[in-house]
Amino acid sequence: MWRLIAAGILILSFLSCRKKETLVLQIPEEKMVSILADIYAAKAAANQNDPDFRDSTTREYLKQIGEIHGYSYEQIQSELELLYRHRDTLTALQNKALDTLRAMNERQYQQQFYNPLSTGIINN
Repeated sequence: MWRLIAAGILILSFLSCRKKETLVLQIPEEKMVSILADIYAAKAAANQNDPDFRDSTTREYLKQIGEIHGYSYEQIQSELELLYRHRDTLTALQNKALDTLRAMNERQYQQQFYNPLSTGIINN
Protein backbone atom coordinates (compact mmCIF):
# COMPACT_ATOMS: atom_id res chain seq x y z
CA MET A 1 0.00 0.00 0.00
CA TRP A 2 2.76 2.45 0.94
CA ARG A 3 4.63 1.60 -2.23
CA LEU A 4 1.56 2.46 -4.28
CA ILE A 5 1.21 5.82 -2.52
CA ALA A 6 4.93 6.52 -2.90
CA ALA A 7 4.77 5.62 -6.60
CA GLY A 8 1.76 7.95 -7.03
CA ILE A 9 3.58 10.81 -5.35
CA LEU A 10 6.66 10.17 -7.47
CA ILE A 11 4.61 10.22 -10.67
CA LEU A 12 2.83 13.42 -9.67
CA SER A 13 6.14 15.04 -8.79
CA PHE A 14 7.57 14.05 -12.16
CA LEU A 15 4.56 15.40 -14.06
CA SER A 16 4.53 18.69 -12.16
CA CYS A 17 8.21 19.29 -12.90
CA ARG A 18 7.69 18.84 -16.62
CA LYS A 19 9.02 21.79 -18.58
CA LYS A 20 6.31 23.95 -20.10
CA GLU A 21 6.53 24.88 -23.76
CA THR A 22 7.66 28.47 -24.14
CA LEU A 23 5.66 30.70 -26.43
CA VAL A 24 7.55 32.41 -29.21
CA LEU A 25 5.32 34.39 -31.54
CA GLN A 26 6.59 35.33 -34.98
CA ILE A 27 4.21 38.29 -35.11
CA PRO A 28 4.89 41.04 -32.52
CA GLU A 29 2.31 41.29 -29.72
CA GLU A 30 0.96 44.74 -30.65
CA LYS A 31 0.59 43.69 -34.28
CA MET A 32 -1.20 40.51 -33.18
CA VAL A 33 -3.61 42.59 -31.06
CA SER A 34 -4.38 44.72 -34.12
CA ILE A 35 -4.87 41.60 -36.24
CA LEU A 36 -7.19 40.07 -33.64
CA ALA A 37 -9.25 43.28 -33.50
CA ASP A 38 -9.59 43.20 -37.29
CA ILE A 39 -10.53 39.51 -37.18
CA TYR A 40 -13.30 40.19 -34.65
CA ALA A 41 -14.64 43.07 -36.74
CA ALA A 42 -14.54 40.92 -39.90
CA LYS A 43 -16.29 38.03 -38.18
CA ALA A 44 -19.01 40.38 -36.94
CA ALA A 45 -19.47 41.68 -40.49
CA ALA A 46 -19.61 38.14 -41.91
CA ASN A 47 -21.99 36.83 -39.27
CA GLN A 48 -24.61 35.56 -41.69
CA ASN A 49 -27.14 32.76 -41.32
CA ASP A 50 -25.69 30.73 -44.21
CA PRO A 51 -22.64 28.85 -42.82
CA ASP A 52 -21.09 28.30 -46.27
CA PHE A 53 -21.23 32.00 -47.05
CA ARG A 54 -19.93 32.90 -43.60
CA ASP A 55 -16.96 30.50 -43.80
CA SER A 56 -15.88 31.55 -47.30
CA THR A 57 -16.31 35.24 -46.46
CA THR A 58 -14.37 34.91 -43.21
CA ARG A 59 -11.49 33.22 -45.06
CA GLU A 60 -11.38 36.05 -47.59
CA TYR A 61 -11.46 38.63 -44.81
CA LEU A 62 -8.56 36.87 -43.09
CA LYS A 63 -6.55 36.95 -46.31
CA GLN A 64 -7.21 40.67 -46.66
CA ILE A 65 -6.35 41.30 -43.00
CA GLY A 66 -3.08 39.48 -43.58
CA GLU A 67 -2.30 41.66 -46.60
CA ILE A 68 -3.12 44.83 -44.65
CA HIS A 69 -0.77 43.86 -41.83
CA GLY A 70 1.93 42.40 -44.07
CA TYR A 71 1.47 38.72 -43.19
CA SER A 72 0.18 35.76 -45.15
CA TYR A 73 -3.02 33.96 -44.27
CA GLU A 74 -0.91 30.93 -43.36
CA GLN A 75 1.28 32.95 -40.98
CA ILE A 76 -1.75 34.29 -39.15
CA GLN A 77 -3.32 30.82 -38.97
CA SER A 78 -0.08 29.40 -37.60
CA GLU A 79 0.10 32.09 -34.90
CA LEU A 80 -3.53 31.52 -33.95
CA GLU A 81 -2.98 27.77 -33.66
CA LEU A 82 0.02 28.43 -31.41
CA LEU A 83 -2.00 30.84 -29.28
CA TYR A 84 -4.79 28.27 -28.88
CA ARG A 85 -2.25 26.08 -27.09
CA HIS A 86 -1.33 28.98 -24.78
CA ARG A 87 -4.72 30.07 -23.50
CA ASP A 88 -3.40 32.60 -20.97
CA THR A 89 -1.52 34.52 -23.65
CA LEU A 90 -4.44 34.24 -26.06
CA THR A 91 -6.84 35.60 -23.43
CA ALA A 92 -4.54 38.53 -22.68
CA LEU A 93 -4.24 39.39 -26.38
CA GLN A 94 -7.98 38.99 -26.89
CA ASN A 95 -8.68 41.37 -24.01
CA LYS A 96 -6.34 43.96 -25.53
CA ALA A 97 -8.02 43.54 -28.93
CA LEU A 98 -11.46 43.97 -27.37
CA ASP A 99 -10.23 47.05 -25.50
CA THR A 100 -9.06 48.44 -28.85
CA LEU A 101 -12.48 47.84 -30.39
CA ARG A 102 -14.22 49.40 -27.41
CA ALA A 103 -12.01 52.48 -27.67
CA MET A 104 -12.74 52.77 -31.40
CA ASN A 105 -16.45 52.47 -30.71
CA GLU A 106 -16.26 55.08 -27.97
CA ARG A 107 -14.36 57.51 -30.24
CA GLN A 108 -16.96 57.05 -32.95
CA TYR A 109 -19.78 57.61 -30.46
CA GLN A 110 -18.09 60.72 -29.04
CA GLN A 111 -17.53 62.11 -32.52
CA GLN A 112 -21.20 61.63 -33.42
CA PHE A 113 -22.43 62.93 -30.07
CA TYR A 114 -20.28 66.06 -30.01
CA ASN A 115 -20.35 66.73 -33.74
CA PRO A 116 -23.89 66.06 -35.02
CA LEU A 117 -23.06 67.72 -38.37
CA SER A 118 -20.80 64.78 -39.23
CA THR A 119 -23.70 62.32 -38.92
CA GLY A 120 -26.22 64.19 -41.04
CA ILE A 121 -28.54 64.58 -38.05
CA ILE A 122 -28.49 68.34 -38.37
CA ASN A 123 -28.49 69.77 -41.88
CA ASN A 124 -27.54 73.33 -42.79
